[in-house]
Amino acid sequence: MVCEACLATIVDAKDGEAANASRYTETEVHHIFSRERIMEQPAERIQSAIEAGEIIRIVYDGGSRPGDSRDIAPIKIKGGMLHSRCIASNRFKIFTLAKIREISAPDSIKTQPITPIDSIEEILEIHLPELISLGWEIQHQPEFLGLYRRYKNGKLLKWPDVSLTYQPTIEYQLLLTDTGMAPHEIDQKRPWVTDCRWQARSSFGHLHSAAQRLMEHARKYRPGADNEQPKRN
Repeated sequence: MVCEACLATIVDAKDGEAANASRYTETEVHHIFSRERIMEQPAERIQSAIEAGEIIRIVYDGGSRPGDSRDIAPIKIKGGMLHSRCIASNRFKIFTLAKIREISAPDSIKTQPITPIDSIEEILEIHLPELISLGWEIQHQPEFLGLYRRYKNGKLLKWPDVSLTYQPTIEYQLLLTDTGMAPHEIDQKRPWVTDCRWQARSSFGHLHSAAQRLMEHARKYRPGADNEQPKRN
């Protein structure tokens, strides 16, 4: 006989009402509860990886390569979907949680060679979905990319928490000229500069390296994370 207490917990997906005893056989009830337990296990393992910042390997029964293993950095679980970053391509990916068959720690991490990035627009083309998923508000210009959070009242903060700017020249020293002392500007060998509210400023000679640092900060200090570290001086 089917357990009435078990049936009371099964909710009909169509009308949202508790199921009747005559609707399910005992075998069907056991199947439903077994399926729910199976779905809970990967969710718990993935959530642990999210909190620890781990990279995991999943076997995914979906997409263009069903059954293949994939190394990912999970970001969050929402609505039965896993938001993550693919390690091989360094792109944002969404997986259906119910189609994840296995979860393990990768033996080794295989990544593709870094593809040169030539503009802020290319950074957004690659990383915009992930930045949005992380909860950032994004403002950008040809030589600037800023990641902002909002106050509790919804108002955007004035200054970005994380940013990337192009600074091709710097004021190096004052030199005596015919008209007096004047700043002497020199070309900056590392013109791409990343700033983070909680980290020291860094400068890079290549945009793809600066973009990599930007994304590291974006993931670590995403809105809603524990960002109570003291501000840098």
